[in-house]
Amino acid sequence: MRQNRASKFNRNMMVGMMFMGIVVIGCVFFFLYWAGNAQTDKQEQEQRQTTGDSLVIEVEDSSLVNIINGAEE
Repeated sequence: MRQNRASKFNRNMMVGMMFMGIVVIGCVFFFLYWAGNAQTDKQEQEQRQTTGDSLVIEVEDSSLVNIINGAEE
């Protein structure tokens, strides 16, 4: 009787762990799919921004730090 109860517990534990593993794998695939779509959307948006009558100014962080440090001296 005791062995039967322990085997049911072990079986339920294994099923629960398999379910959690499937959920984690699903979350990873969902995140990768979402991140891939976000990156392609960003690239498309950048292409649309540069093709119109617009002005895009990009400033690197290092140049800002150099300007700020130079002003303090």
